[in-house]
Amino acid sequence: MTTPTLPSIPEPTPQADLLSLAGKCAIVTGGSRGLGEATVHRLAQAGAALVFTGRGAEALDCIEKELTASGANAVGVQADISSLADSQKVVDKAVAQFGRIDILVNNAALYTPSFAMDTTEELFDSVAGADLKGAFFLAQYAAKAMIDAGGGGHLDADHALASAPSVLFDAVIVNSQTTADSLRHFLSSEPERNLADANIRVAPPGVRAFPRPSGTPNLPQGSHSVPYFIVLGTIEPKKNHLLLLNLWGRLAATQPRPPRLLVIGARGWENEQVVDMLERSHRLHGLVEEHNHVDDMGVGSLLGEARAVLVPSFVEGFGLPLAEALASEVPVICSDIAAFREVGGDVPDYVDPLDLLGWRDAIVDYSDPDSPRRTAQLRRLAHWQAPRWPDHFRIVERTLDEVTGSGRASP
Repeated sequence: MTTPTLPSIPEPTPQADLLSLAGKCAIVTGGSRGLGEATVHRLAQAGAALVFTGRGAEALDCIEKELTASGANAVGVQADISSLADSQKVVDKAVAQFGRIDILVNNAALYTPSFAMDTTEELFDSVAGADLKGAFFLAQYAAKAMIDAGGGGHLDADHALASAPSVLFDAVIVNSQTTADSLRHFLSSEPERNLADANIRVAPPGVRAFPRPSGTPNLPQGSHSVPYFIVLGTIEPKKNHLLLLNLWGRLAATQPRPPRLLVIGARGWENEQVVDMLERSHRLHGLVEEHNHVDDMGVGSLLGEARAVLVPSFVEGFGLPLAEALASEVPVICSDIAAFREVGGDVPDYVDPLDLLGWRDAIVDYSDPDSPRRTAQLRRLAHWQAPRWPDHFRIVERTLDEVTGSGRASP
């Protein structure tokens, strides 16, 4: 069975024994996906009543039904936390529904990469509105509700504060063994700090399949007659989009019926050459499509008929697009780098990120309806297992239990 490499740790204390929040009410922002969604499930498992927010009504409704079916008290609220009116609405909903607020997890965030010289006032206001203003005033509104109720607690896991670096730590939790090895190498380069034997724990993030719409999927025009591939992620140098665009230029010139490429992701930094090719290349016109604003349901729809997801990155710490594609039962062709080997095992087809001809051969093969390489990967994929959030939290809670219970945990 091919599964991501998980760290070997002692059998943890059952989660219910580590944390009990029965009778407490928690608000979790950004709770409809990723770490926020995982936090919602973990708090519900601990017995807390929940109000969780997100921007997509469909995802919120799906999670609310799932939690309610499991016996949890949970309400999803569609809200934009940068709006003070929406923040107040969330607090009012928690008080009206459950009579109190004990916990606030300020998880929601907006990330739009941009150079300082290119940042507009509109972009600055949108990011600051969600990440600073929204987090601050929601905490203020929640604190007032706690005081009015005659007490309350707090758990404000604000994303901006949680990332503050420190050398005074008892343990570091990272997302992969690859990241752990890189961090340990970095720490050992400064022997005067005596950090070579730092307690580093690996807790891979949970990965779930992209949701797919019921009924007829929203596929690219002409997709039934022309095969297509997807590259998913922020357009930035380390993602190596340039290799794919150059390759598609060659395919356009040499193949009688070249496949199409869908580039899904926001424009990041230092991407002038990639953007120039996307906007100006006549050879790529009609073959390469850029999609900057696609929600999870839209991505799931597009993945449905894709021949493969392409991940030609030079370097990664985990490889979320790779894992999400495999979880969505879509084949992957990716760079032969350590993080991808760790996550994908023997399932993907691996190609050196500089081997243009190797990528060409793989893509031409996968374009064939009877592709032997794609068929072989689908057989391997049937045995792949995605990392799970419950496993992530078991490692996190075990680490916290050791650190707080007996001083510095053993490496």
